[in-house]
Amino acid sequence: MTTLFTVLLALALAFGGVGATAHAAQGSLPTDSLYPVKLFLEDARLALTTDPQAELDLLVILAGQRAAEMAALAGEGQPIPSQVALRLREHLQLALARAAELDDPALLAALEQIRLMTETQLQVMQQTRQGEPAQADDALRQAEQTLTQTRTMAEGGLADPITFRLRLGTNRPETAPDQPAVTPPAIGDGTPEPDGFGPGDGTCDDCTPQATPFGPNGPGNGPNGQGGLP
Repeated sequence: MTTLFTVLLALALAFGGVGATAHAAQGSLPTDSLYPVKLFLEDARLALTTDPQAELDLLVILAGQRAAEMAALAGEGQPIPSQVALRLREHLQLALARAAELDDPALLAALEQIRLMTETQLQVMQQTRQGEPAQADDALRQAEQTLTQTRTMAEGGLADPITFRLRLGTNRPETAPDQPAVTPPAIGDGTPEPDGFGPGDGTCDDCTPQATPFGPNGPGNGPNGQGGLP
């Protein structure tokens, strides 16, 4: 129902006589009155996008817009609302998750796309922060941290796609059988221990002394209290 409502409202905005307003909202900043319309239209586009690759492309674009908005506000000396940095982080996290759903060639291309976007926006952030007022410093640093972490994730995925999929939790095929739970036996329950380890005093009347991994002078039950052959 939420998705249906979003679609209907988006259509109403586009074709119900307020299309010009929706178009004007595209260039708004978080401090502008039309900014909520801009965010609504973005959410509607995401709701209508079901293809992972198309959704990833859109998320990368939106993340770049959030970073550009923060830089623009800082350049004007205006405070940056916390929800802008929050949406930036959400866009990037979801973009990484969608990338992990793609096959290997598409995954590598998507990670390079994310890496390039974060690298570009980091340069913009750093240049902006050099001359921005103190009140915007914390928000920009938070955004830089988010972008840096995402870039690191993308670079790691490019170097090791398998580990990247493991971290995102999407590498296991749906048809793979469940792994049985293994409970180790309790000591002393009568179950033989592997490799001869288990309870006991370590003595054996019928055993022939053998060399130990510790060498001829290692600890053991050999002659003179030393392990190994005489």
